[in-house]
Amino acid sequence: TLWDAGELIAAIEGLGIPHPPGTPLFVAIGRAWAVALGALPTALAANLLSAAAVAAACGLAALLVARWTRQPLAAFAAGTAAGLMASVWRNATE
Repeated sequence: TLWDAGELIAAIEGLGIPHPPGTPLFVAIGRAWAVALGALPTALAANLLSAAAVAAACGLAALLVARWTRQPLAAFAAGTAAGLMASVWRNATE
């Protein structure tokens, strides 16, 4: 994609600030994640962080739907639908 992947990866590598408004929380978490996965290149670690964050968000969506509806099938459908949207994964793995 033509988004900010390279700029965010560079910011994570050097603890910099990408273009305004910046994403200081993502950069700080990304740097800690990259250091924890020290054997991997920063670009791969950043993409894994993004994919893990999307997976966690889909799980949270399923959990909330399960709590609100008390319908496990609806919760599964919500989490699956959130995770299978093409735009979600296209942005998560840019």
